Amino acid sequence: AVYWGAASQRSRTACVAIVGGHAVCKKLQQGWQKRSLCDGLVSATWTSIRDTASKEHVQEMAELVAKNLSSEKTRHKAVALELPSRWLEGELKQVTNLSPGSHWFDFAALFGEVATAEIVNPRSDSPTVQLLACFKEPEGAGAMQEALTNRHLIYLKSTRVDDCHPVLCTAGDGYSLRERFCAGGAVAKPTDQKLVAN
Repeated sequence: AVYWGAASQRSRTACVAIVGGHAVCKKLQQGWQKRSLCDGLVSATWTSIRDTASKEHVQEMAELVAKNLSSEKTRHKAVALELPSRWLEGELKQVTNLSPGSHWFDFAALFGEVATAEIVNPRSDSPTVQLLACFKEPEGAGAMQEALTNRHLIYLKSTRVDDCHPVLCTAGDGYSLRERFCAGGAVAKPTDQKLVAN
């Protein structure tokens, strides 16, 4: 998957998600140093690798979640997870309640006991929606953030090849998150994601 990051007058950042080992990515990176594209009109340089399967990444996420769970200010039971609207079936209301047994309710339940789960859809033509999962305990929200932050989800039921989406998680109070996203509130860009509560 490719998505665009920051841009300046002379450069633009593209983020690429690759399923592969660190050694393979390092080898690929060597071939993408000032690589000429578009008949020499532009060049591309691969600047960094973030290995989300590494021990370092796993430890970093665990430490950030533990820090957030230790403070009452950032100890939340709710997480909003951005999803492409094409990944959901049927007609969506602005807020659609989910039941146990539904795909996205059960997905949230992988991380902890879910009190409520709903899809928040700010507009009928919105390309993305929010899965708002309210857990019975803050540890469920923490587990979801720990497992998913700075990673990508791939939707295996899609007819598109490699249909994936960068994970964008926002923790907070369930009511406040619902109101924010119903009003069309934005989430942080993938490259800016940290485990920060809103």
